[in-house]
Amino acid sequence: MRHAYLIIAHNEFEVLQHLLNALDDKRNDVFIHIDKKVKTHPNLHMREGRLSILKNTLEVYWGHISQIEAEYLLFETAHKNGSYAYYHLISGVHLPLYNQSYLHAFFDRLKGKDLLMKMDIPVEEVTIKVRKYNFFIKSYFSSQGSTRKISQFLWRASIRFQKIFDIIANKKETFYKASNWLSLSQKSMDYVLKEKSKVLKKYRYSFCGDEFFVPSILENMSLKSNVVYYDKLLKCDFEGGNTKTYSLANYDDIINSGCLFARKFSVQNINVVEKILTNLNSRTE
Repeated sequence: MRHAYLIIAHNEFEVLQHLLNALDDKRNDVFIHIDKKVKTHPNLHMREGRLSILKNTLEVYWGHISQIEAEYLLFETAHKNGSYAYYHLISGVHLPLYNQSYLHAFFDRLKGKDLLMKMDIPVEEVTIKVRKYNFFIKSYFSSQGSTRKISQFLWRASIRFQKIFDIIANKKETFYKASNWLSLSQKSMDYVLKEKSKVLKKYRYSFCGDEFFVPSILENMSLKSNVVYYDKLLKCDFEGGNTKTYSLANYDDIINSGCLFARKFSVQNINVVEKILTNLNSRTE
């Protein structure tokens, strides 16, 4: 069956085109959400796969409900297009580490199981991110220093106020956390879409709610047995709290990771992108 790749992008469009080249297969449909803040869109193309670039896009802000809204926009657009064996949510700076024949065979063996990467979930993180009302998140990471500082000050003050007066959101909910980059079956995607209105209400004032809503839906419902947590879904490292951008020096580490995908890459280190993609067809295990 066909696979749908759902891509959230806002920059690094040369890397994105390399990603499309790697996904270019007649069994794949690709849907791309480019942040509305981007003024000049790239000229992207595929030869074998079907490419759809969403027109009515959103301004997306890290940690904000707009991340969930953009994901739902991709989910709905792909879902309307037809039935898929899998829906893969990835970023524009992902790369597959295996060719499409390998990946399709891998997911065929899963027989409709969902693939997620579980993340640690300290009690304090849950308390702040989904059991408090997180205001001022939209400009929390603003590029304008004064706006960013004011937003962060007001956010901290708001959280302190809620702790003092024991204000708790989502009291009766049990939350689970996983990477927002995931692969869902048709059955699970159907259910996630049915829950849209509840999700947008529940996570309206969350902080990084995109890491909670899908695993929480699946774990709290009858689809729990359908979830496989797989730490080899994505190779992704961090430096100083930020996602590491890989270079050619990291090539062996990436390839030997055994992961299906890796993130993130940049045009500043395009040689590692080219080397990975050049060697895709020679990788069988």
